[in-house]
Amino acid sequence: MQVYVVNNLVLAARRLPSEKRGSVAIYFSLALFPILMMTGAAIDYGRALSAKARLQSAVDAASVAVAQSSVQSPAFTQAQRLALAQATFNAALGPTANSLNVTTVGESDPTSAKAYYEVTASTSLPTAVMNIAQINSVPISVKSGGAIKNAPVGPGSGCVLSLDNSAVDAFWDNGNATVTLSSCDIYDNSSNSAALAVGGSATLVARTINVTGGVSGASKITTTATKPDGSKAIYMGAARTPDPYANVVIPAYLGCDHTNYSTGTNAALTPGVYCGGIQINSSAVVTMAPGLYIIDRGSFTVNGQASLSSITVGGMSGVTIVFTSSTNSNWPTVTFNGGGTINLIAPTAADIAKGNNGLNGILFYGDRNMPVGLNYKINGGSTQVLTGAIYLPEAAVFYAGNTSANNCLQRIGDTVTFTGNSNIAISGCGMYSLAGFGASSNTTQYVSLVE
Repeated sequence: MQVYVVNNLVLAARRLPSEKRGSVAIYFSLALFPILMMTGAAIDYGRALSAKARLQSAVDAASVAVAQSSVQSPAFTQAQRLALAQATFNAALGPTANSLNVTTVGESDPTSAKAYYEVTASTSLPTAVMNIAQINSVPISVKSGGAIKNAPVGPGSGCVLSLDNSAVDAFWDNGNATVTLSSCDIYDNSSNSAALAVGGSATLVARTINVTGGVSGASKITTTATKPDGSKAIYMGAARTPDPYANVVIPAYLGCDHTNYSTGTNAALTPGVYCGGIQINSSAVVTMAPGLYIIDRGSFTVNGQASLSSITVGGMSGVTIVFTSSTNSNWPTVTFNGGGTINLIAPTAADIAKGNNGLNGILFYGDRNMPVGLNYKINGGSTQVLTGAIYLPEAAVFYAGNTSANNCLQRIGDTVTFTGNSNIAISGCGMYSLAGFGASSNTTQYVSLVE
């Protein structure tokens, strides 16, 4: 009996390693299953990502095509846009998506999307490994937006710029003045809370108003452009506008061709250096031949009832009048009194090419070394027509005068004040090659994907 028991124990001991090996196999199989599932998930997830990337590329192509069609064929219906999106999608990928929807969403912000077209696509990708766990497919969904955007082209549409960084009323429209800026913009670099002001019974019309500081009298301002919410295009807190003529320098000159020039009769002025200024008295009729005029000290005065005009000689036109001082004293000023007839134009690029020694597009040029705030009173009124750039970066510029709708005039000063009814436009400026500033009013449309 004891021998039998011992023999059974020995047999059991001999079978023990074999049974242990079976248990390990079972445990290993159980541990291997989740590892296989994780590996399968990684494989199927990688396939899904690849498929999603292909789908995304296809819907991107579809959304851009639909947006472009709205520019080229504005009369397209929603059904036509949907058909175009489906055709573009299929061409890019093939008919593997089980749904494709197009939605049009209107956008009012002119600086971003004018119209937005969204294309969505979805599909189910059969799994290669995860079906072991009864996960037979992976859903994939993508979307893309194609937007029509407006980009400014051409020179900036600024026509009035005050450069002072802190002045009160750096731009001022006061009294009964009616000021109309045709399709152009005002830029004011002052950070003062009343940097731009419209006072009294004055009114102001411009495309946009762009002020680093604040605005007083906004109720008297009309803007022909509007913000996305439909309100006036008055932008406070705007970035300062750089001096567009900062790199233009005064041409070298020597001596004086005329000293304390004054006339009360008909006269013909020629280019040269006028030391002590120019005075044109009442009833005088004076012409200015094309070229460069240097006013070295003194003043440039045109009294009431006088006539001053630039003329064409030998097919060449345009004058540039520079205000400077060879002694850094007795700095020149300008006074154009009402009642006179003034018609002055700046040289064009064509005039410069013909030998005009003026500055291209610049009618008045003020030395940057002059004291800040010298008064330049350009108050010729309704019989005053100036064409080109009035560039007086350190001056307090006072202005009253008209230009036609097809004329070209920029006004740049340390401060700018309108003292009477005025019309300013920058139409027809191309021939003068003016240095544009600000944003262009001309735009071109383009299509891009919306992030």
